[in-house]
Amino acid sequence: MAAAIGVALDELGLLHVLILWAVVAVALGPLWLLRKLGVTLAPLPYAGVFGFIGAAFGVVVGLMVFFASQHYTAVNTAAQEEATQLATIDAVSGAFPARAGSLLRRDLYCYVTDVIHDEWPAMGGGDDRGSPKVDARLAALYSELLRVGRPNVPEPVYWYSSAVTAGITAGQDRGHRLLLGARAQIPDALWTLIYVGAALMVVFAVFFHLEGRRQLVWMTVAVIIMLTALTGVLAALDHPTARPFGIGPHAMRVLQARLGEGLGFPLTDPPLLFRHVLTPPP
Repeated sequence: MAAAIGVALDELGLLHVLILWAVVAVALGPLWLLRKLGVTLAPLPYAGVFGFIGAAFGVVVGLMVFFASQHYTAVNTAAQEEATQLATIDAVSGAFPARAGSLLRRDLYCYVTDVIHDEWPAMGGGDDRGSPKVDARLAALYSELLRVGRPNVPEPVYWYSSAVTAGITAGQDRGHRLLLGARAQIPDALWTLIYVGAALMVVFAVFFHLEGRRQLVWMTVAVIIMLTALTGVLAALDHPTARPFGIGPHAMRVLQARLGEGLGFPLTDPPLLFRHVLTPPP
């Protein structure tokens, strides 16, 4: 039960925020206890150490923002490229025999629909294995593309070659999307540096404002709020498909709507009967 709660918090990016608050509480706890015991804490006379720690903390934060942004961008690019390759197959399928082109567009529609309804939510929950239904849809798409080229490749040959290449590339983009989109990528060592640096920043903020009680409270609260926001943003970037701030299947929905119109289903969500009829073979 505890493990499941931990996974859920990690998916929402809350786990890192809770760890940050715990570390800050541990850092401030001894200072509060000393004041309760009557020990006088003197303000820091020199700011050199704080400057060094602040600069080092800034470097770590910069690295993490860059790393997380690259991760987020890579997932978004893979998802868009996957939809683009599928759209290429849809575009060139008009040059194929009528029945073959219709079957290809049906396979594309089913693939996109199952990605939206089944695979994307699972990926947002940390599952990088992929949906078996989408696996079946992709296999059916490959089979139909091979069947189109037998015994004679349809004209123009370049269009057929583009469709086959796009199908293979879409499968590769799907693999990248699953690999990068389902799992966090920032190493635990960098998160540890964030926690330690945040605790030191709060402690130094306390020592620099000991002379004014009101100023001490407000500056400490301001630093904690800023660190919390920073940690939350980094956690959200590191979980690029997790709700509520993750990447959604927008490109897939656009393609689904276009394919649905061509098949006579203008609504984004297909009728249940249609989805049932087009379920993949076992």
